[in-house]
Amino acid sequence: AIDTVPGGSSQCCNLGLTLVHEVGHWLGLHHTFAGSGQFEEDTCNPSNPQDFVDDTPQQGQFTSYNCPQSADTCPDLPGNDPIHNYMDY
Repeated sequence: AIDTVPGGSSQCCNLGLTLVHEVGHWLGLHHTFAGSGQFEEDTCNPSNPQDFVDDTPQQGQFTSYNCPQSADTCPDLPGNDPIHNYMDY
């Protein structure tokens, strides 16, 4: 959509990286904060496969648009939220 191109009106998504994110979906990647199956609502459960990539830290919710550097929505699990991962928002 025209809103998501650089300078577009979509404040969250107008930095020119929407295509990178969408190609990730096309390649089969999931959101970094996603739950699946029985873990749909329990994204901080260590058994939740989330994005199915082993080295991605668990993330309880999508990143707010100001990209807090030390966000950790699953504080009982290792690692901060992957705020620079293109499959987050």
